[in-house]
Amino acid sequence: MLKVCLVEAVVVYGLGFLALAPLLGCRLKTLLLAPLGSYGLLAALGTVYGLLSVPGNPVTMVFVPAALLGVLLAARCARGLEDTRPSLRRPEGRDLAPWIIAALYGACGLVVTWRVLFAPMAGAYDLIQGYDGVYHVNLVHAMAASGDLSSVSQGIYRAAGEGTVLQGAPSFYPAAWHVVATLAMELVGTDVVAATNGSILFVCGLVLPLSTLVFFERLYGRRPRLLAMGCLVPVMFAAFPVSCVVGGTWYPVVLSMALLPAAVAVAMAFVDDLTGAETATDGTRRADSRFLAGRGTGLGTLSVLLAIAFVTLALSQTSAVFALGVFGVSYACFSLFQAARRREAAVVAACAVVLWAVCYKLPFLQSLVHYQWDAFASPEQAMANLLLLSPSAADVAQPLLGAAVALGLVVCLAERRFRWLVAPYAIFAAGYVATASSEGLLKHLLSGFWYTEPLRMGALVVVASMAVVPVFLDRAWSVLVGRREFGCVARWASSLALAGLFSAMVLAPAVAVYGAGDHVGAFGYWEDRVARATVQNLDRVLPADERAFAARVKAEVGDAVVLNVPDDGSCLLYGLDDLDVLWKRDSDAHPELREHLDRYAADPEVQRAVAETGAHYVLQLDQGNLDGAGMYHTYRHDNWAGIDAVGPTTPGFTEVLSEGDMRLYRIEALG
Repeated sequence: MLKVCLVEAVVVYGLGFLALAPLLGCRLKTLLLAPLGSYGLLAALGTVYGLLSVPGNPVTMVFVPAALLGVLLAARCARGLEDTRPSLRRPEGRDLAPWIIAALYGACGLVVTWRVLFAPMAGAYDLIQGYDGVYHVNLVHAMAASGDLSSVSQGIYRAAGEGTVLQGAPSFYPAAWHVVATLAMELVGTDVVAATNGSILFVCGLVLPLSTLVFFERLYGRRPRLLAMGCLVPVMFAAFPVSCVVGGTWYPVVLSMALLPAAVAVAMAFVDDLTGAETATDGTRRADSRFLAGRGTGLGTLSVLLAIAFVTLALSQTSAVFALGVFGVSYACFSLFQAARRREAAVVAACAVVLWAVCYKLPFLQSLVHYQWDAFASPEQAMANLLLLSPSAADVAQPLLGAAVALGLVVCLAERRFRWLVAPYAIFAAGYVATASSEGLLKHLLSGFWYTEPLRMGALVVVASMAVVPVFLDRAWSVLVGRREFGCVARWASSLALAGLFSAMVLAPAVAVYGAGDHVGAFGYWEDRVARATVQNLDRVLPADERAFAARVKAEVGDAVVLNVPDDGSCLLYGLDDLDVLWKRDSDAHPELREHLDRYAADPEVQRAVAETGAHYVLQLDQGNLDGAGMYHTYRHDNWAGIDAVGPTTPGFTEVLSEGDMRLYRIEALG
């Protein structure tokens, strides 16, 4: 798993650096922004290769583009390319502080992510068996098997047996996360489970913190102490990314949200250049005080960079584009308003509202904006969940962090340059409250672009909240220290001590409360969820004995198509064991097989359906026990009665393997 994480770091940051260096120069800023270039480049390249029927593999996707980009960069340097654009270096000389801060963000992110998500696992080959994760695992396996890494021809049946193509035509799906996970799996030579876990560790532990650092630096300017105080903020919220990984297994969503802060920083730089905001609030030139300086970088360069960010977010998880729009429009209106260009600010806001309404009515987005998640709370409870950072009914509150966010918003309202942060927070918070506590037009209008799902809206609230926590910590430090005279070392030590104490209190998984036992905090709750979803000796969808039985089944059937009930855990076997099960996810396809397979010997319609799918075997992993705990929420007995009813005495079937409640039957030829 660590090898996968390391390989992804080299590929994502190396390839992205080579792609962006001609625009931004060879600087730390280019390295930190590299994922915005590489994820989009790899997803777009995979799509082009797919349309041209060129196989996507490490050679064509990584080594060839890296060589071409390296030659291009070397040629530009040979022509005397001189990068005078602003960077995280002081004009008067080299400054190691930015590199130290970047290393601090990465180290803190990796340690916390490992502790919360992977320490409770039995090992690197243990998978969080969430419902959406089934699709992602199977898709990575299908990509590796087929060599088709295109985002416009996605489907988990492309590389499977001839009968399984009847499950549906390939379609568009933002596959940037899957492309990188597939390439890392092939480069390391591991299986899809280790590739999935390593990719999660990389995105949550490295991409998210460094992307947030880019946003923080753009927002705060050259204030190393304030930046250092926020090193744990990206991984301090249990509502994101932890709950999205464990509660939803929404890996593309996690990637898009991890890239979002850096994309917002690019949008801020673009707005500053477009509106002519040349000086920071402290009177210094932005070119000297900002990470991505508007005037220094140039409008043309920023336009290209913003377009790259837009494409990358669209190919990671398309709904993140709308989140970028909320941040970008909020900052644009704020900047114009502050520059006394209020009419222009009103025009921008009005155009954004009209565009939002138009997108809401677009035909190809109807299945997205009208996707229904039922309300589960009263408005008062939804507001309480919001303030306590507990977006779903199963979450555990983070009252201390929630109070810091609330106080940080108050501080932002008092400080002009941070005031705009309240707008995206308010928009996402309103969307969360609407989706959690109501039904109807307002719910879908505010949160429909994110499937009206409370956890996704909660993740957006977290992204909007991150920037206010360091502001709160800085103000708290100022209040506590006041005007006392301290040396530089003492000031740094006291500020970091305050930030460290606050972080320790937030991240503590459990606290012993006298007279009341242990209090399991939000992270303790999610660590337990990880253990229950993965640890070998606990009940789950696909426990160890079923994995072992599946290995025997694979040895018996080879590449033959196998009929199955996906909710018994067999839906995972295509991605994990290359077993060509017909139903790789819950589906309404082939009702005659699902409902009447036990009539195979006497029903010509069932016989015809078996012949069409090319199936030769039937697999049951929980024969007679499928209503037990650990099953996915999609199972309905009536939908699978025909397969459930197959037994040793059913005509037309021969028992091949049997162990406990697990069975494998061969479908005999008739006539």
